[in-house]
Amino acid sequence: MTEWWRDLDDAVLACLGDNRAMAPGDIGRSIGMSEDAVISLLAMLAHERKIRICLVECHPTIRGRRHQAA
Repeated sequence: MTEWWRDLDDAVLACLGDNRAMAPGDIGRSIGMSEDAVISLLAMLAHERKIRICLVECHPTIRGRRHQAA
């Protein structure tokens, strides 16, 4: 892992220290990244089992829509 990636991981993990839950947008504002970039980074950290993603919800623009399985 390059030092650049390690620094990003460390920044996110520092935000989540002491079992603190945060929204991706809040993490992004805290470390100077876009929410989309943080979401991507969170997915990688979850894949590496460094974090757990415990709660997900529909985006507000699609809440209430009914989706059918393909």
